[in-house]
Amino acid sequence: MGTPRQRLVVRRTAESDMFEAVLAGDLFFLQYTLKNVTCITVMDKQGYTVLHLAALQASLDCMKLLVEQQHMDVNILGAAGRRPIHLVISKKNGVRALHCLKYLIQHGAWVNVENQERETPLHKAACEGMLDCVTLLVDSGADPRAQDCRGNTPLSNTKLWGHQDCGRYLKDVMWKKDKAEQAQELINLNHLKCKILKWEIDKAEEFTKKKEQVNQLKFESWIDQKGFSEKLKTVRVPGNRTPLIPLLAKGLKGTNPAGELPGSAAGKGSWKKTTNMKKPEADKKAKQMRHPAEKIQQVEPEATAGSVPSMAPKEPWNLSTNPASPLVTEISRPPGVRLGTHPEESPGQRDFREFLCLLQGSDGHVQIHTLRGDKVLPAPRLPLEVLKKSLFPGDHLGRIQVPQDFHSRYILDLQRRRPPSQEQVWSEMAMHLSETLEPRRY
Repeated sequence: MGTPRQRLVVRRTAESDMFEAVLAGDLFFLQYTLKNVTCITVMDKQGYTVLHLAALQASLDCMKLLVEQQHMDVNILGAAGRRPIHLVISKKNGVRALHCLKYLIQHGAWVNVENQERETPLHKAACEGMLDCVTLLVDSGADPRAQDCRGNTPLSNTKLWGHQDCGRYLKDVMWKKDKAEQAQELINLNHLKCKILKWEIDKAEEFTKKKEQVNQLKFESWIDQKGFSEKLKTVRVPGNRTPLIPLLAKGLKGTNPAGELPGSAAGKGSWKKTTNMKKPEADKKAKQMRHPAEKIQQVEPEATAGSVPSMAPKEPWNLSTNPASPLVTEISRPPGVRLGTHPEESPGQRDFREFLCLLQGSDGHVQIHTLRGDKVLPAPRLPLEVLKKSLFPGDHLGRIQVPQDFHSRYILDLQRRRPPSQEQVWSEMAMHLSETLEPRRY
């Protein structure tokens, strides 16, 4: 049977020597034992391979030998779902952990891989308080919002373990990432609005074309009923509600001097008669037939809706000290001095209320639907209020457009706009006076 020492020597294998060489960090002994190893991915009693132990000891030379010469997978699965990138992050390894982590990432290690507790390498680095490893993982694409099985993020781990430097860095990274994603989602929302607007325009044009076709068919049917010439069917009828009679009269201009419609009793004899007299010659002949003493009265055109009426200058402020002088209540000042609290209205955005509706599902995601029931592309990942403010701007007044507490044109209304109160209330005149005397105070 032999002694216990002899039995121990007999049971030693090349695989066990390989594990001891890695734990000792002896590169030469590891190279010697690998010559007799039949399976490089064999696991020990804890469920780790030799690469897991090399990562646990942060032995960079052993890792290079196993990865480059033995071609071991850097993402090989170990006990409890741990990978070498999980085990290399340890505060006891010091600076060696950063070099080993950088080597694993360069050779294709997954930075967002999870173990059985759904912990990522960034969770482990945040728990250990290793700021250099946290920075390297974030720069390599690690997700700072990843949650483990307890719902903790890497930022939560820094708060639990009291690592302020890592917490500040992760908070800053998450804020910048949120702003960048929000800006990208707003760009996607603008593209979606342009697509919806184009869709609406196409629908309107299609509806207009269909309406024009229906009107044209009705017009041709009316021509056949009246017995008019077939040439009139070439007149295109617009889609809007344009009267057919004026359009017909416009098409017959110059062919029916009497103004009667063809087919009527008065116009049957003059339907085929045409006149070659041009309009300037007709006007000249009409002027010659007038009496010389008759003069044409020139009438000034009235002000139309589009014309700008001439405004009389306002009466200036009464500077007289005579009490009997009439009191001027409306202030006149040159325009452009101050815009005030009610500036000119700028052209508003397109409001899609008559075309779209927003529906929020049970999962919290928002979807955009048309009022006809056609489903549109899913909405960008933005809050519901932001989408409403962008798609329905009529329901959200701007900061300047919010109804103010005071909006008066006459000084006599100042004392009646606000009820008396014990608190000291600034009137608009006092505020403007203070702003003029002390600029940028408010």
